[in-house]
Amino acid sequence: MKLLALGLAVLILGAVAFSQNPPTTRSITVGLNYMPPPRNVVLINPPARVAVTFNGLADAIALVTPSNLTAVVDTNGIRPGNPVMLKVRTSTSVQGVNIQTIPPIAVNVDTMQTQEVRVQVPTVTAAGWQVLKADALCPAAPCIVHFTGPVSLETNLSASVPFPGTIGPTNCPGLSCAINVLAQPVVLHNASGVLDIYSLKTIPQSVLDVTTADIHVDAKQGATSSTVPIVLQDPVHYPPQGSCITAVNVSPATVVITGDAAAIGRVQRITLAGPDLSRSTSDASFQIQIPYPKDTTGAVGTVTASYSISKCPTPSPSPGP
Repeated sequence: MKLLALGLAVLILGAVAFSQNPPTTRSITVGLNYMPPPRNVVLINPPARVAVTFNGLADAIALVTPSNLTAVVDTNGIRPGNPVMLKVRTSTSVQGVNIQTIPPIAVNVDTMQTQEVRVQVPTVTAAGWQVLKADALCPAAPCIVHFTGPVSLETNLSASVPFPGTIGPTNCPGLSCAINVLAQPVVLHNASGVLDIYSLKTIPQSVLDVTTADIHVDAKQGATSSTVPIVLQDPVHYPPQGSCITAVNVSPATVVITGDAAAIGRVQRITLAGPDLSRSTSDASFQIQIPYPKDTTGAVGTVTASYSISKCPTPSPSPGP
């Protein structure tokens, strides 16, 4: 009877304890920790957080916080691809907690590459004014910067430090002058437009080695202007076999150039180098820097070259004899 009473007491005590500490399931969102990817491999805009679900007795579950629950993304052996599925490993230092498996996450993976770019200085002049020289200094001219990041973002990469304002009598009171502007931000452009390195999230982080440059401009009065057409050369490489160019559009088709009258008179057109279409099997657009002739300048820095590309038509069979 005493043993029976003891057993009943233990069962009752266990039931009471179990009712006060029942099994519980809970989810919290934690930051993702990425293992360093292989050399020359970069993750583009990877997810920053993930929801983790876990279960256990209520007392143990209550102790789990983002500080003792980790989620690590395995990047061992990954190669460039879009997207690549990566495994997430979770763990906690709290005993008695079971963590549910997190499905793999999709991340864009690319090749890390450093590209060297010369910094240009786009200028805008008042009527009757001419820019003789516009240099970016970092600290000397020419200013060369290096962008290290995903190779997919480096198509038609260019860099500039636009002159702030209009060059004219407000900042050049004489017939000619030299203007110096300090610490202007370097702006990157690629085939898609402005490349904002500060909002770009990559692992490892993309880097521009020089972020500001000084500007030196020599200007004078007496400039003339002329409107000239833009001529686009044939592509460096045509589309792959089976893909054909059906239309080409250049925007703007003309630009206004300003400069010395003699220099303006020698310019009949501005010719742009054709892009590389060897990987283009569908419509593609490119931002191409305008190479203004010596002693001339213009307000437009780049033009957009748009190619319509589609599958080549199949030739009709020859009629029989």
